Amino acid sequence: MLHGFLFIATTYTISGQIAFKAGNIYHHMPLPAASLSFAAKNALILFPCALAITLFLFYIDEGAYTLNWSDLRREWAILLGYVLSIFTAQFLLSYLMRNFKPIVRIPLTVALGIPLGFLLLFGSIALFTLFYLA
Repeated sequence: MLHGFLFIATTYTISGQIAFKAGNIYHHMPLPAASLSFAAKNALILFPCALAITLFLFYIDEGAYTLNWSDLRREWAILLGYVLSIFTAQFLLSYLMRNFKPIVRIPLTVALGIPLGFLLLFGSIALFTLFYLA
């Protein structure tokens, strides 16, 4: 006769595993995030941060506290440029600070990546303009 198993307890361990009890047997399964590389983990954290920062700036600047800017295709291209430049700057900073503890590295990366992302974007625009007009 087949007995049904009750999942009595589910806990998350420090090593990045899920431990649960099925009947009298404990099972350990690795979390999907625990098997991701350093770059993938950073991308999962930093890209939503860059997107949220850019959407907030577009909300207060481009649309004057509205989302009317989203009706124009041109504005979406500009938004993509801002998001990619901020994300690139944050990602590079995170890579340079890879030996720091995550509790220090992530806030520093997000905070310092914003102005560095703007410098990267404006520098790219300046170089493009310089070579395009030359």
